[in-house]
Parts: sequence; C-alpha cells; structure tokens
Amino acid sequence: HSARAHLAELTDPVLIIAGERDKFTPARLSEEMAALLPNAQLEVIKEGTHVTPIEHTIEVNLLVRRWLCERLEQGSALPHLSHQG
Repeated sequence: HSARAHLAELTDPVLIIAGERDKFTPARLSEEMAALLPNAQLEVIKEGTHVTPIEHTIEVNLLVRRWLCERLEQGSALPHLSHQG
C-alpha cells in the first residue's frame, strides 16, 4: 500500500524529519516524499536512525518548534493553528 500517487494533492505545509542512518525507512524515501509534496520541508538528522525522535530529542523538538513558529508567523499558512487572542 502506497499513498505516493496522492502526495501532490496535499497542499498544507509538511515537515519531514528523517534519520540519516534509518534502515527501516531510509532517508532517500523521505527525500522522494518531500520532492512529491508541493509544500514540504525535509530535515535529515545526521546519525539518526529509525528512532531519531528518541535519540535526538532536543534537535527534533527544536526543528518542530522552529517550523511551527515560522508557519504561525506566516499567518494564514496554518489557519486552524492560528493564535486567537
């Protein structure tokens, strides 16, 4: 089962975080996915494996936080996450 044919239909911003040394989901698959998504950002964690979020918690959290902050600063990029004050 593959969703590859549908990736180009996704227009929302997407952050893909891959582990450089992931043997189960090689980084090249994340690179291919990012190339098919019209609004994707790919981050490859050096020395990361399949459990990159556990191995590199601080780096992954910083990447996600920065990515979310950038989207929120853009205003309408993620309207369902926009701050309502």
